[in-house]
Amino acid sequence: MNTIDTIEDLIDVLDRNPRWMEAVRSRILTRELLELPARFAELIERFDRFREEMSGFISVTSRRLQALEEKTGGLAASTGRLETKTDGLAASTGRLEEKTDDLATRTGRLETKTDGLAASTGRLEEKTDDLATRTGRLETKTDDLATRTGRLETKTDDLVTRTGRLETKTDDLVTRTGRLETKTDDLVTRTGRLETKTDRILDDLGYLKGTHARNAAVEDAPSIARSLGLHYTKTLTRVDLWDIIDGADTTAIDGGTLLSFRSADLIMEAVDAAGETCYVAVEISFTANGRDTRRALRNADFLTRFTGRTSHAVVSGLKHDDRIKEIIESGAVSWYQLDPGMMEAE
Repeated sequence: MNTIDTIEDLIDVLDRNPRWMEAVRSRILTRELLELPARFAELIERFDRFREEMSGFISVTSRRLQALEEKTGGLAASTGRLETKTDGLAASTGRLEEKTDDLATRTGRLETKTDGLAASTGRLEEKTDDLATRTGRLETKTDDLATRTGRLETKTDDLVTRTGRLETKTDDLVTRTGRLETKTDDLVTRTGRLETKTDRILDDLGYLKGTHARNAAVEDAPSIARSLGLHYTKTLTRVDLWDIIDGADTTAIDGGTLLSFRSADLIMEAVDAAGETCYVAVEISFTANGRDTRRALRNADFLTRFTGRTSHAVVSGLKHDDRIKEIIESGAVSWYQLDPGMMEAE
């Protein structure tokens, strides 16, 4: 049974036991954070449905308001024409009253002159009575029109009131939509923070895995030398690398590059089959890639330039990127695969 003594042990056990990984994640992250992606997707779906319903509602309301405006405009035009006709009727009635007064005066004078004129006056009175009757009917029609206009005004006022209520509801809907947008923005912000935390955890795990791989490769240095047909002598320390640099001409190399060389993952001294001393520059990653091959080749070149000895470039890890397969097959860089058993927790 494996025991867990280091963080590397814990990480490796979690990698091999997905159910344990899920249990640890559930203890570290709250259920609200775990359910957050699903709840966010549901919120977006509900908001889309709400937006489609509101779009249809606003479209229907716009068409109904436009129809109402057209009807109100027609009513205004009809009322204006009625007012014009009523004004003309009033003017005609005034003129008729003036003529009737004049006729009465003339009839009075004619009554004293001839009885025959009285008969004519009687007929005029009948016509005047008929005119009065017709004027009465016109007044009745005018009163009816006034009543109907009043009812129309009442209906128009009711429509204005209902339109006001609709505007209030629309304003409330806009306010609620604004609150929903605010909540959505907050959810997006919280999701972003969660993604940032997750990225940090992944970065930390990558660093730990890389460190564990380097430790395993350093421990297996003699085997790496053997894989090249060499006999391992020793692993060079930072002090050893300083001594090599101090004894070489490095004026054409910038300080940053030299610092990178001194920070090499592993540089060892070995002896070849002819008994000649040589060096091996090894770059190590959990998954070896192009950066590792470039650093290994550069460090091997520096060792040859600084010491005059043959140097070998090696990249090592549990696996390598397919993009460096060609340079490995060319022999420019050697590949050493770490034993997965060395990466397991003891």
